[in-house]
Amino acid sequence: MRQVLNVHGKHITEIEKSEAFTVLYNGLPYTKAVLSEGLRLHPSVPKNMKFAVAPATLPDGTKIEPGMAIMWSPYVMGRSPKLWTEPLK
Repeated sequence: MRQVLNVHGKHITEIEKSEAFTVLYNGLPYTKAVLSEGLRLHPSVPKNMKFAVAPATLPDGTKIEPGMAIMWSPYVMGRSPKLWTEPLK
């Protein structure tokens, strides 16, 4: 871990944020996994909405026209047995 926190002879808090993110993202896979799993079960945005600006097709085949609103819940999706084998574990 000390190797990850020292980049080019500098402590990770002394380098650019984008470089620090890359180092932490690639160098600490268990930390990344814990944070990703925490955000899956407790997303920072519990629901989301977007408006289409161009025609599109969702993965399930639903056609979206410009101006239509699409709303979904990452909170619900993170607990869906259709997406996760054991969603609460």
